[in-house]
Amino acid sequence: HVPMDLICEHYEKRATESGLLVSDATLISPYAGGIPNTPGLWTEEQVNGWKSVVDAVHKKKGIIYNQLWHIGHTTSSSLMPNNVKPVPLSVISIQGKSILTGHYYEIPQLIQDFVIGAKNAIKAGFDDVEPRGATGK
Repeated sequence: HVPMDLICEHYEKRATESGLLVSDATLISPYAGGIPNTPGLWTEEQVNGWKSVVDAVHKKKGIIYNQLWHIGHTTSSSLMPNNVKPVPLSVISIQGKSILTGHYYEIPQLIQDFVIGAKNAIKAGFDDVEPRGATGK
């Protein structure tokens, strides 16, 4: 979940003076989605990886936002740490059917995960953050 050199090169090639880039969806915790190799922002190592990306964009006088992401129940528990059940972020499923939401005690943790992600994005030097909820239904 740490941005690789290839990611840094990808953003650096697209950076322009005063141009705005928005990062790929970045997981806010290991429980935010079970997609292999998706970048994250919950560890110091990840913050440092993103710092390299941000520095490369800023060197070209570009602007970069981080897109904080929790994918809700669109993943499988087989892809989650310890096979935990994914927490849905909505009462509507992808198929448009009603589902149970996460337990009330999970909500404060979700909020805290977004706060940690935002603080880590700032620590990495991002110019702003964008919470993503598109696939978190």
